[in-house]
Amino acid sequence: MVFVRLTLFPGATAQHYARLQQVLDAPAPPGRHFFAAGPTDAGWQVVQAWHSEADLDRFDAEVIAPAYEALGGSPFPADPVVTDFEAVQTAPVPPH
Repeated sequence: MVFVRLTLFPGATAQHYARLQQVLDAPAPPGRHFFAAGPTDAGWQVVQAWHSEADLDRFDAEVIAPAYEALGGSPFPADPVVTDFEAVQTAPVPPH
């Protein structure tokens, strides 16, 4: 199975996201299959697919939490709306 997390940051913009990116200095983490982020009418949407929820939790604890700490808190204007699910079907991703 693949663990998928959809995270919507209400009211956030590319500028909020760029602030976070300025303090992130991490290579693509092991266990992550896919990542995309971009603007929506509701804010900033992040889509992630991971080998397991444990892989995502480890990345959040080791990379995202310290980045938020370096910024003095979340760079986003509101708490995220998070939706998690186990994918029942995935298509192979072609190599780059």
